[in-house]
Amino acid sequence: MWACDRPLRWLAPLLALLAASPGLAEPLDAARFEALTQGRIMGHFVYGDRYGAERYLPGRKVIWADGEGCMSGRWEPRGALICFIYTDGLPDRCWLYTQDAEGMVARFNGDPTEPEVLLRPEPSPLDCPGDAPTA
Repeated sequence: MWACDRPLRWLAPLLALLAASPGLAEPLDAARFEALTQGRIMGHFVYGDRYGAERYLPGRKVIWADGEGCMSGRWEPRGALICFIYTDGLPDRCWLYTQDAEGMVARFNGDPTEPEVLLRPEPSPLDCPGDAPTA
């Protein structure tokens, strides 16, 4: 008897396990991402270390700040990814976002081999002159 001829008793527990796995959370669409970010500043952490923060403004505009300074940009959805276009002239940076209990988790280009970036709300303002995007 082939395995597919047997009742699929294992399927329901497997699906429940997969649904509970944090790495398999539903990707955020643009509307949900915007609802979670607009008007907020989100710190970005990799391996527990903060490496920058981003302020999310109306009209899908952003201000990024890190140890090298500040830059303006904007974001747009591309399929399941959220892509950021900054004024630095470098290629667009695209991320797959999921929600977790404390904020969001991002993976560069949705690649599961890339490190998780944790986004956490922060109350303090960015240390950026002008604090207004030009993009």
